[in-house]
Amino acid sequence: MALIFLLSPAVQSSWLFSDTIYTIPESEIEIVFETDFVQVDSFFQREKLTAGIGILPSLSIWLEMSFLHQGAMTFRANRVGDMGLRIWYYIGDYLKDSLHMGFQVRFNFPTGPEVYDDPLWRNLSLGQNEMTPALVFQLDLPRRLFLHINTAYTFRQERNSPFYGGISLNPISGKTWSRVFGLNPGSEGAFFYYKNLKNDYFSSSLVLNTDRFYPLIPAFEVYGSFRPYRGSIVEKDLAIEGGSIDPFLMALHVRFFFSRDVYVALRCAVNPLWQKGYLRGIYGFSCSGIF
Repeated sequence: MALIFLLSPAVQSSWLFSDTIYTIPESEIEIVFETDFVQVDSFFQREKLTAGIGILPSLSIWLEMSFLHQGAMTFRANRVGDMGLRIWYYIGDYLKDSLHMGFQVRFNFPTGPEVYDDPLWRNLSLGQNEMTPALVFQLDLPRRLFLHINTAYTFRQERNSPFYGGISLNPISGKTWSRVFGLNPGSEGAFFYYKNLKNDYFSSSLVLNTDRFYPLIPAFEVYGSFRPYRGSIVEKDLAIEGGSIDPFLMALHVRFFFSRDVYVALRCAVNPLWQKGYLRGIYGFSCSGIF
């Protein structure tokens, strides 16, 4: 039953702004290719290649890399974007197997243009470290409907500041104990030092989909985030998430499954607030296979 659930097309793989409780079967590999036309004040093109592997029955890891292009339908790699790592653990099932839960951590590595120095690529590349732990839920509803819920907190690196250096693991160092391994919010230099949290933000998303029309899987998605600290930060004048923008985005997805292991997808996301300098739309295609 667990294997059937993990291979269900209703939960397989991630959406634009949300992740599902999908776990890659142990020892198998998932390859995902995505192409998006991203509208900010002008159009950009972004390709993303993701490779994932099932480590254990409840543990999967994905590594992603992206390529950025100015303009639409231009396949020359103008810039390499940020790289990402996602570590996923499937926690279990509750409420008579109608509620499913998992935990994940996403990492963003600054291999792309920096958001402070290169305004052309803002909202396509951050160029800073981020770490985003999240809880992911799926609720099985009547009439073969599925509700996916993500709730996350993103730790963002401050400009010209160390990020992982605030984590202390050396047991013979006095800093390790004064910083409580980096968890002490009152210790300057600790990872959780309160002044380091000013540019962090909460995010949440919902996805509603159904497998009633399988092999066609339609879905509707909404996403939003906000920065709790409303004072002055470096990003406060930048039209980016965690900066001057509290985004609200909506998306439609359609996936067609050739088998339970292979699908192609179309998606369209819009920003109904149409904020200048921020994402206005994403129009894309993706395909995925498990081997």
